[in-house]
Amino acid sequence: MTPSTPHWTDGAPRRSEIAESEFCAYLAGQTSDFLSTCNGVLESAPEQWSQRQTYRLHRTSSDLETLLDNYGARENRTFLPIRELVALVRWLSLAMTNLLHLDSRLPSYQLVDEAWARNVLAPSIRRSALELGEMIVRTLQGLRENWIAVGLTWTSVVERDDGTHPSGPHPRLRRNRDEQPDASAAHPAAARLASQYLELMRSLEKFCAGPVSGLQPLREFVANYYTEESARSIEARAHNLQSSYDTQIAGTQDEARHVELSRLRGAVSQALHLLEAGTCLVHLYERHDLHGPGGALRAQFERAIVEERLLDVLVTGCVIMACDGLQRGRADAELILRVFTRQTSVDLALPDGVTLHARPISLIVSVVSRHGTSVEMEIQGRKASAASIMQMLMVAGGQPNARSVRFYGDQEVLKDLALLFQHHLGEDGLDRLPAHLNYLKPS
Repeated sequence: MTPSTPHWTDGAPRRSEIAESEFCAYLAGQTSDFLSTCNGVLESAPEQWSQRQTYRLHRTSSDLETLLDNYGARENRTFLPIRELVALVRWLSLAMTNLLHLDSRLPSYQLVDEAWARNVLAPSIRRSALELGEMIVRTLQGLRENWIAVGLTWTSVVERDDGTHPSGPHPRLRRNRDEQPDASAAHPAAARLASQYLELMRSLEKFCAGPVSGLQPLREFVANYYTEESARSIEARAHNLQSSYDTQIAGTQDEARHVELSRLRGAVSQALHLLEAGTCLVHLYERHDLHGPGGALRAQFERAIVEERLLDVLVTGCVIMACDGLQRGRADAELILRVFTRQTSVDLALPDGVTLHARPISLIVSVVSRHGTSVEMEIQGRKASAASIMQMLMVAGGQPNARSVRFYGDQEVLKDLALLFQHHLGEDGLDRLPAHLNYLKPS
């Protein structure tokens, strides 16, 4: 008889179990940094906390959450409350760190409306940070109770901030490096920045139409507009804008000549830090089932975190405030577009035998994405963003007999689109496109 082939997992080590008493002993030797940091936070009021303290709290709670997960605390009735409370500390402290960072950096940003930043934004940041600080205090108090209840010792050692790293604007070294950013690349980068800035602003404007108050409206806002998935996407766009500025525009002659660019950078940075805090809070709210009807730890969560207050910080203090700040840079972005692009329109006839289906439309999107500035397509009065395959498919599908397309946008982009149309929108094969459109060919 032929023996059966062994399964690939047969030689894998089996998971062993650890007794709760043994795990307590192990945990006691791994948590000194976390506990001493907690004590340092608890001995003072939230308005006295430094950014270094809250970041240290985030870092040590992240390490502890990972350790607890490695040992299966999420599936253990004794240690689940500790694990979940540690997770709350982790995300609350990171959100507060982002707000404290923004508060310390705000005076160094060039902004178009400094009075609004000083009189509206700064007080809002501090209110939100203090609200999160109070939540952290209550969460740590609940954690300490659970910690002691399972037989663990809560140390009396205190880790304090030595105050040697003051917050606020710092003096800057003179900018005198030999290598400077390529000036020839700055013009298109400035136009891309302004275009993408306006797109980000409009994305937020779609659902930030006015104040949101009351528990149910706040719940609906998050459920309909600002889930964790959408929050991470919007935050990434803001982060990419900031990174693009720092690598392609900072230090160029364009930046020196046009103060609007520096102000856009300031608006993007303030929005980014607010959105980073918002992402932490919506993750905490969604993934940890804080106030779900079946939440096993609901009573403890409700003592630590009042749902309406958490959502108000998320929606009003982070998302809507980020949108407000971006809106104040609208005129600067529009001015940069006028300076660095030549806005025009062009009517392009569809070549014989070519229709606007997914393949040629995807090439149009690739051309527009390559340049990074906003382009609009119009067919018989119906308009769509030329950066969106779905929008253009819907417009083209609704006008199946149309043989002409109008594009609005920067002259350089429209030149490439005209060249693409001249070569049958790639329907004769990408290898037959001219060298100028080589970026459309697979590498």
